[in-house]
Amino acid sequence: MSMGVLDKKKGLPPGVQMLYRPMLYLSMGLHWAFLLIPLPSPPPEEEVTETLPVEEPVKLAQLLAPTQPSPTPAVQPPPKVAAASPPPPAPSPALAPPPPAPLEEPTPEPTPEAKQQEEKEQKGSAEDSPEVEETVEASSDASEEIAKVEETPTPEPSPDMTAAFKGVFGDVEANPDELVDANLFAQPELFFTPESLATEGDPVKRAGINRIQWISLKKPDRVLEEVLEPDLHSSGMSAIAQGEYGGGEVYSLNKDGVVLGYLNLVPTKGSIGTMIVVWNRDPNANP
Repeated sequence: MSMGVLDKKKGLPPGVQMLYRPMLYLSMGLHWAFLLIPLPSPPPEEEVTETLPVEEPVKLAQLLAPTQPSPTPAVQPPPKVAAASPPPPAPSPALAPPPPAPLEEPTPEPTPEAKQQEEKEQKGSAEDSPEVEETVEASSDASEEIAKVEETPTPEPSPDMTAAFKGVFGDVEANPDELVDANLFAQPELFFTPESLATEGDPVKRAGINRIQWISLKKPDRVLEEVLEPDLHSSGMSAIAQGEYGGGEVYSLNKDGVVLGYLNLVPTKGSIGTMIVVWNRDPNANP
């Protein structure tokens, strides 16, 4: 049969003989048919969504709240040791008899010249004694004045000043000051006594401070404009700038030409907020 194919090929023209490739065409047809067969599609990949943890909002009060102290372990008392019985006291040696007391010699009588000299010395000491008494009296008067200054109580806020701040602080007389964290101030030593800051107890306000109020999330200019000025105007009062103290502006509270007190608006340290410090005197003046 192959001979017949060759005979057919020989009978064709030379150009057609080059294209006469039956096996090649058969192979190409088989390959083409194989490529047309659809391949199975791969299974779809599952989408993995990564869930991120949701951060819970933290309030400023939680950050400023003191941490709870860890409980201290109970200390076990040391085992009791039986006290050893004291040794018997040694016999005291026999005491020797005390020596006889010496006889007192008679005091010689002073001569007339010695008496005159002693009288002159007594007169001189009597003349010098008034100066000593005056010095003692002056020192006692100075100590009494210092004691009076130390015992002078801090003046109470006037009724007009109390009425002006009822809308902001509530009833000042009925509600005592809330404890304020001294760490909210950039310079706490200007508002609390150094002795109280050196201890772990509650800070003690300096003399002249009537009240401290903390307003969060508002800067001093907004506190003055939105919180204080409406109440001051309704009470017939005005706030006049008097300089700075402790990093914040100082305002005098005036009504009918009379200064009723002072406001110190201090920005808080490390966060947005305002400390309202009510003074009964100018904090920049000597106390």
